[in-house]
Amino acid sequence: MKTTTITVIATSALELTKVQVETISTAVKKKYDVSSVTIEKVVNPALIGGIKLTINSVEFDGTVQGKLAKIRSQLLNQL
Repeated sequence: MKTTTITVIATSALELTKVQVETISTAVKKKYDVSSVTIEKVVNPALIGGIKLTINSVEFDGTVQGKLAKIRSQLLNQL
């Protein structure tokens, strides 16, 4: 395992629990093979639910708002 630290911006509609932060940290450590993860928590009620993670400028959007935007885009493309 590398001794690198990686920073994750975790944006959610509600404040993340300690268990959720630990789960994210463990998953990121495993995926990116790093020894330390710093999580910056951001609360944005407009997301409705879910979580958006930004890691090394790559965004993983699992929010309700993101899913609704994707559905809207798909429907507009079908017109």
